[in-house]
Amino acid sequence: MGRALSHARMPAGRVMREWHGQVSKGLVAIAREQAEALEDEHGRAVYAGGDDLLGLVPAANALRAAGRCRELFVTGTQGLLTRPSVSTAVVFFHVSYPLQDALGRARDALKAAKQRKGKASLALVVLRRGGERAASVLPWRGRSGSDPATSLAGLVEGFCGGLSPRLLHDMYDERHGIAELAGSSLDYGAEVSRLVTRHSGPGSPLAQFVGRVREVEPSTDRLRASDVVAWVDALEIARFVAQEGR
Repeated sequence: MGRALSHARMPAGRVMREWHGQVSKGLVAIAREQAEALEDEHGRAVYAGGDDLLGLVPAANALRAAGRCRELFVTGTQGLLTRPSVSTAVVFFHVSYPLQDALGRARDALKAAKQRKGKASLALVVLRRGGERAASVLPWRGRSGSDPATSLAGLVEGFCGGLSPRLLHDMYDERHGIAELAGSSLDYGAEVSRLVTRHSGPGSPLAQFVGRVREVEPSTDRLRASDVVAWVDALEIARFVAQEGR
């Protein structure tokens, strides 16, 4: 926000003090709308300052709530800020998990999201009572205009019916093969499609499952085995929400 409100980013024809005042009023309005959006998802805003938001939301609604709050900021700052973007962290944790530890992990996840190019990413973490289960960082806007967060929410529905959690195990086992195909500029997507097909039930929307799985893959031209592991972590988060977010 400091850079966004610098003199270099001030829209032409604006007076600095007047512009800052308009941005401040806009952020107040955004904070109010974000708090209402969280309540619509059966959550509660702990702090809403427009450019900073902390809230608690049921696991099943967290992805949708995060997307809605991002949309409200981007839409609400149009014309006030140049190319507004949002960095978000969503941490899934059990009600008995130490709150301060969860907040600390959220701060670390937010830092990871901000380190990505453009600072327009969604960091996701699953915390079990025994420790961290999975973590991943996805861009808010993926390749060819895709929306990985929406695809992840769709995968939650997929794991609720028709898509087997065994897909995660097989993709992890095949991580080196997938990475080798990608590194050789071969069609690794065909191998991913084969695995999704194997783990989709009869009558399942196969093409839809394949598309959503591909839309949460790491946005790199050459996958490494570690990238495939991060990809599996994103799928694990969807599986977790499907199982635990009921």
